[in-house]
Amino acid sequence: MHLRAASVALALLALLANGSALAVEEIKSKGAFLDAVESNAILVVKFYAPWCGSCKAFAPKFEAAAAQFVGQGVRFATVDATKAEFGPVATQYNVQGYPTLRVFRDKDMAKKPVNYDGALEAGFDLETCMEM
Repeated sequence: MHLRAASVALALLALLANGSALAVEEIKSKGAFLDAVESNAILVVKFYAPWCGSCKAFAPKFEAAAAQFVGQGVRFATVDATKAEFGPVATQYNVQGYPTLRVFRDKDMAKKPVNYDGALEAGFDLETCMEM
């Protein structure tokens, strides 16, 4: 039993050392959001509200999807769209309900992001989204 616990601890330390422990990052400022869009070839953003039950139910599926793409040049992030600072961002990207997923490609803020309209209950399929 102790050997297994030690193995798990080593695996977690390896993940932390590689920066992969957190597959989904919470974006906390408008500046960080702009930087994230400009510095990532593909950025998947979940706009959410902390009180939203659907957002809470979808969170594990979003995290699982993010974990599948670690190290593949795809960044997953969340934005609390109820914060005043993100009001203009939510308006700009037509966030009208929660959760709302937008996929930013090509590091270009001027391009319209892809709206992910897939079934959230089933998880998230980035390949399907990239074909849109």
